Amino acid sequence: MILGLIIAKETSLRCPKKNIKKMNKLERTLPEAVAEIAYWSNLDVTALSSSSQRILNLYLYTTKRIKRPEHLDSDETSICDIVNHALDYLNTYTFEAVMLLQPTNPLIDEEDINSVIKLHKDGLSVVSGKYSFIKNEDTLGAKNIFQRDGSIILTSVENIRKGILLPKEHLKYELPFHRCIDINDENDWKMAELLLDWGGKN
Repeated sequence: MILGLIIAKETSLRCPKKNIKKMNKLERTLPEAVAEIAYWSNLDVTALSSSSQRILNLYLYTTKRIKRPEHLDSDETSICDIVNHALDYLNTYTFEAVMLLQPTNPLIDEEDINSVIKLHKDGLSVVSGKYSFIKNEDTLGAKNIFQRDGSIILTSVENIRKGILLPKEHLKYELPFHRCIDINDENDWKMAELLLDWGGKN
């Protein structure tokens, strides 16, 4: 079984209330948008972990809600600690892997999730991202380098229990360039809305 876990905080310094305000084009909040995508995917169980009751009260389809204690809500908190708390909370299930879904990218779709699940069947962890040409000052040329965006990370429960989010040996899942975004500030928010207007989900 694979758990799809959405982690969301209410506070954000660079983009205040980003997880509780509705994005106009989506007509819903970021956690709601990603929860809907997860609902239509091949994930066995989806859950949202948050210390904010306001976020947990959002309309999240059949997503399970996990109230995260305050001590697991600081910027210094390990993601693995948050995931382990969720696994302990859902201890009636036997999961082999966990897929982390970031509400900061509402442009992913269920096919992205399903494709990552298929890749994981080879037994390796998977991370999403995009390829970009990066200048190489030594050769005065450019390299096509994979840049992880963290929209989707799929790894084994065994790794998480060991405190390893993403092992060095992992597979890469390329998101289309126009659907690869990480909303951290107001400019990212505006860009996401522009991409949605343009048809960034297609």
